[in-house]
Amino acid sequence: MQVGVYGGGKMGEALALRLIETGHSVCLFNRSPLGEKKIERLAGVSIFHDLEPFFACQSTPRVLWLMVPAQSMDDIQEQLAHYLREDDILLDGGNCHYKDTLVRHARWERVGVGYVDVGIGGGLEGLRKGACFMVGGDESVVRRVERLFVDLAHEGGYAYLGNSGSGHYVKMVHNGVEYAMMAAIGEGLDLLSSGPYPVDLSQTCSIWSNGSTISGSLMSLSAEVLGDPDFEQVRGIIDTSGEAGWTLQESLERHVAIPTLASALFSRFKSKDADRLSERMVALLRRAFGGHEVYKK
Repeated sequence: MQVGVYGGGKMGEALALRLIETGHSVCLFNRSPLGEKKIERLAGVSIFHDLEPFFACQSTPRVLWLMVPAQSMDDIQEQLAHYLREDDILLDGGNCHYKDTLVRHARWERVGVGYVDVGIGGGLEGLRKGACFMVGGDESVVRRVERLFVDLAHEGGYAYLGNSGSGHYVKMVHNGVEYAMMAAIGEGLDLLSSGPYPVDLSQTCSIWSNGSTISGSLMSLSAEVLGDPDFEQVRGIIDTSGEAGWTLQESLERHVAIPTLASALFSRFKSKDADRLSERMVALLRRAFGGHEVYKK
């Protein structure tokens, strides 16, 4: 299948490479020129910096996958409106609020353009090797592009979840759960580091990754980041990206108690004034799976 990818950042690059590797053809748009090394990595991808040739590169009806920040989504879609035609499909790969997705879906539906919300779990590494895809939208539209999600996903890692907004809703809650899991790992390691035994934390995370009920990708990453030469230089300041706050707001609106997720979010606010191992662990885990910035001493 031919896919246009809008956005050549870390996630857009990973998506384009994964698409090529799974037999799809890719036209990639990025407003600014890409670096030499990135262009080398993207061998086989047609790269554009102007919209006219980018759209001309694609056969119709088009499939356009947007890999841009949520706050840029409306402005970018306004620019694309001139080029999109009936039966084209937009795949929204941003971490967008599901209520915004509902508004965008309705707007594009009026002009016959399909709109699919795609929550992607697994970070950069997952997207390169097989991620988790949480997909919402009109079922008839999703079925037209479903092969993409099946090809790109980790085994068992794709599901069509329902009407417009459902993909982004489930991704929102996914990220709230992720906050809580990372916080729990960081706190446990903080306690071990203060305990009466000289425990090797990386080794501990490694054995916890094999056969334990708390094994998983975050635990495996923990073993890796504890050996990161930057570990002692990284400050325990952790940014928030919005989804956990939306999850908390949703819980308030629906009168559902989520104290563990709320505490994980508040600990990030606290991290602005603290510098413990627990916060450094979460900061490094976020860099390891998502390429997020860390603050150094």
